Amino acid sequence: MAIFFCMAKIVTRSKGQNVIAHAAYNARDKLRDQNDNSIKDYRRQSDIIDSGIIAPQYAPDWMQNRETLWNEVEKRENRRDAQLARSYVIALPNEFSNDENKGIVKSIGSMLSSQGIVVDYAIHPPKSDEEADQRNVHAHFCTTLREIKPDGFGNKVRAWNDREWLYQIKLNIGNIINEKLREKNLPEIDARSFEEQNKGKELDKIKQGGKHLGAEKVNNDRDKRRKIKKMINLIDKENQRNEKYMEVMGYGGYDGNAGEHRKQDGVNRDKNGRNDDADQNISGRNQGNEKTDSGTKLKIDGNGKVAGGISQNSKQQDSRNSQNINTVKRNNGENDRDSSKGFSR
Repeated sequence: MAIFFCMAKIVTRSKGQNVIAHAAYNARDKLRDQNDNSIKDYRRQSDIIDSGIIAPQYAPDWMQNRETLWNEVEKRENRRDAQLARSYVIALPNEFSNDENKGIVKSIGSMLSSQGIVVDYAIHPPKSDEEADQRNVHAHFCTTLREIKPDGFGNKVRAWNDREWLYQIKLNIGNIINEKLREKNLPEIDARSFEEQNKGKELDKIKQGGKHLGAEKVNNDRDKRRKIKKMINLIDKENQRNEKYMEVMGYGGYDGNAGEHRKQDGVNRDKNGRNDDADQNISGRNQGNEKTDSGTKLKIDGNGKVAGGISQNSKQQDSRNSQNINTVKRNNGENDRDSSKGFSR
């Protein structure tokens, strides 16, 4: 079943476009850009059904030459953001043969040239890829934007940029295609806008959860989804900046080293904490020993040595203190080795 599809865009220098390259691609042709003497060659892409140029009867003969036509367009425009041409892409009925679609395209070209426009057209078949839609027969039209005079181009025709004019062109294209569809008793297409097609009907055609949603509701939901997506992108960018900052500060980067270093740092702090607790325990025990042994009187001989009187509890406590001190030294040694491993660069 045929559908209506017509897309119109401007070929403009502000987007870095070149109308000579655009025309060469559409027609799968080889054209020379006289401005820089470069070659635009797309002949290796042989997927083309037909191409040609349709111009008003009063147009000069050189406008029938594709290379000369579009080089003159490039020379005529001086602005670096100049609009060079208008490009149309139109879907053709896949129920028709190539010859029948050629007739439709030439009728559309004649309709446009009657407005005083030079039309460079090309018909493309569906792509040969297995995943490509084999019903996608379409035509490209590259049209001029200046009035045509017997000696060449005149001024820009601003009326051709009006929405009403473009909408009428769409309707005319639809009428040409429908005329051929009626001849074969095939369903017709509707070139009107969705607003015109639904005039007098309810616009609530989209269903969600069993309820009809209006156009305003659908647009609001779409805006919300766009805002959420934008926020997610901003969060992702902020996370990337944070990761880079952590990498610069020595906490690793995208490979997860930051987490490993933080984990090692926590282990070291935990060990240091245990050492502090051990020191506190030793200090507490020493204070207790001083209280326990406070009643023990020590005798010092003439050589400054203890002459006896030290209790058995004091000897055991000295042994425990010595063991605790060795434990603290051993833990401190492990911390130094862990720190040198975890933060070596």
